Amino acid sequence: MHIERFFMVKLQFDLNKQYKITLPKALIDAKGWKKGDQIKVVLDSQGNIVLVRDQPIEQLRKNAVEIVTREGVEKK
Repeated sequence: MHIERFFMVKLQFDLNKQYKITLPKALIDAKGWKKGDQIKVVLDSQGNIVLVRDQPIEQLRKNAVEIVTREGVEKK
């Protein structure tokens, strides 16, 4: 894996008992993302969390161990 940029973020726990991270503006700008974009959160076969915008779920299923959506966790 080639790392082009490195960002450190802090895992936080809120009053609704959910974990959250805040993504740095520089990362969002580098990705070309904007407010309102749909971002899929994927756990790949190596255990990495991958954030993907605007990609059909079928393409993600090829290498994903599980897919987390609003509806819940989908395991292979």
